[in-house]
Amino acid sequence: MTTITTLRQMGALQVEFETRQKDESIKLLTQKNHTQEVVIQKAAVVRNFIIGASPCSSSSSVCCITVIV
Repeated sequence: MTTITTLRQMGALQVEFETRQKDESIKLLTQKNHTQEVVIQKAAVVRNFIIGASPCSSSSSVCCITVIV
């Protein structure tokens, strides 16, 4: 093999390696983003449940619970 051919092959392997690393990084960041979105949605449901749980009237001893989703 000539030096030029070897250098070209090494360059192609380097590009392939870097591309795979970046693809893996994108995949992990996408998964992390999805997980964060789920956590935020669950927190919003809990928050809205807590905010929505209030007495229907001050003269009533019955509580109305409103769940806002």
